[in-house]
Amino acid sequence: MTATIPSLESAASFLQAGATTLHAWAVHQTGRLGRFCVWAIVVGAGLYGAALGSWCAPMQALYAALKLPLAILLTTLGNGLLNGMLAPLLGLNVTFRQSLTLVLAWVAGVALGATFFGGLWWMVRKGVSSQRPALWFLVSPLLRMSIALVGFYFVSGGHWERLLASLLGFVMARLLVTWLTRPAGRHQARPAQEASHAP
Repeated sequence: MTATIPSLESAASFLQAGATTLHAWAVHQTGRLGRFCVWAIVVGAGLYGAALGSWCAPMQALYAALKLPLAILLTTLGNGLLNGMLAPLLGLNVTFRQSLTLVLAWVAGVALGATFFGGLWWMVRKGVSSQRPALWFLVSPLLRMSIALVGFYFVSGGHWERLLASLLGFVMARLLVTWLTRPAGRHQARPAQEASHAP
């Protein structure tokens, strides 16, 4: 016999629900969030890996598109397990499921940020050499913003903690993409003639 998932659409039905009903509803919501986060990680990290690998060769793009999401998902699972084991030892009232949900939301934010800022980097490289750059520079921002906003909506699920974790991951992805796509000679010292103008 299959248990039906309760529908708690209105505030009255939510407030009048019993403990077992609320538990069944919360477990169902977490499962849907988990599936979306895994999907966002696979797609976002896969596209980012393909974009970074495409500069070398098509086969490198395929390898990076497969390897990066797998590495991120395995790291996320290990981090969730570690947080779930350490929380009771530190006296925190955080369950393994809550810990894994926040870690998944953070990693989904990283994947959304990698898609957004990696797509920006890729769009600038392709748009400048395109015969129709206006189309690239008009469509790409709309597409990237749509993906990011829909991703944040689904990852947060109405919980500010998940939204904060995913936004933190988004900002960290910006820093990572900026660091990975910097020009090769940027970290070198300035030439002597530029240094002589300093006061």
